[in-house]
Amino acid sequence: MASLRVVGVTRKRANTLTRKHIPLSAKEAGAATALSRLHFLGPARLRRLYRFFGSFTAAWSATEKSLRESGLNDGEAALLYQKSQPEQAVKDAAWLQREGIRTIVPEDEEFPRLLLEIPDPPAFLHVRGALTSDAAAVAVVGTRRASGYGLEMAREIAAGLSRAGVVVVSGLALGIDAAAHEAAVGSGGATWAFLGSGLNNASIYPPSNRGLAAKILEGGGALLSETPPGVAGFKHIFPIRNRLIAGVSLAVVVVEAAVRSGSLTTAAAALEYNREVFAVPGDARREVSAGCHELIRRGAGLVASADDVLAALGLLKKRAAVKTPELPADQAKMLALLTREGAEIDELARALRLSPAEASRILSFLELGGWAKNSGGRWVRTC
Repeated sequence: MASLRVVGVTRKRANTLTRKHIPLSAKEAGAATALSRLHFLGPARLRRLYRFFGSFTAAWSATEKSLRESGLNDGEAALLYQKSQPEQAVKDAAWLQREGIRTIVPEDEEFPRLLLEIPDPPAFLHVRGALTSDAAAVAVVGTRRASGYGLEMAREIAAGLSRAGVVVVSGLALGIDAAAHEAAVGSGGATWAFLGSGLNNASIYPPSNRGLAAKILEGGGALLSETPPGVAGFKHIFPIRNRLIAGVSLAVVVVEAAVRSGSLTTAAAALEYNREVFAVPGDARREVSAGCHELIRRGAGLVASADDVLAALGLLKKRAAVKTPELPADQAKMLALLTREGAEIDELARALRLSPAEASRILSFLELGGWAKNSGGRWVRTC
């Protein structure tokens, strides 16, 4: 089995496109979305159509003959011509506008710059929320069936990255992904969630994380997807989505994963794209640690903290320049009481003249933000 190449890699330069911020019109976004509903038109074919016709609208209304001239085979050209009803593009345009979804192409300066480097970039992205194309981003991914230890490590690493000004990238799945997003939001930083479903509220998958998606947007983050609105998460979509998580990131941190975890497809894509790959060691007796241990055996960087990741990427020095976000008064008072040695919740409640329930609520917010954690029944400060 080949070893991994992870530290100090040199990436090729992004494609040299002339980029400026020109959002697609509603009509153009509707046509792009309608085209993407045809499963035989993957990202490469969509990009070819866009280049050949000059717009998605022109491709959607093209004749069968011109579709063949664009490079589609006879069957594909006939099927696209048959399916390209104007009503579908109009319907999709209205759907995108109603849900507050915008559509960006690689030529748009808002399009994440690192995605221009990968060999299979999306023809376009649907976006809700705020994007900075040249932001330093790191993916934090892992199993949906995370252990308590895995969730704790995901929160600590994501919070530390977020406080350093790094965008935390993940896939909004249950388990490690959700913990990473929550910690980034709680730390006052931006986080990007790449979905394997449509971005309309009713399609966001899993449904239990729709509230988290709203918090990501409220916190200045973004939801992104290639998938049309109205399409729920299907198993075959997620490996395709995972390439975007890897491609947009400087590095992928696998926190906890079994040997057949989908997170390892993200790590594999990261290697293909010449990105860094890191893994968090875990309990050797647990199945959810086996994938991380395999990555480490193959050469992935072993990390146990955000500082490990930042140091390997040469970003550690940036931490001093980032201001710690102000905490609400009740959280600031609680944080001031916490030490590295820790204290039991009853002690903290008495010191602040709070009920145990109220103290628990405040500590939960601090834990989500990566400021504190519960270790053996004692609450300790982590930063």
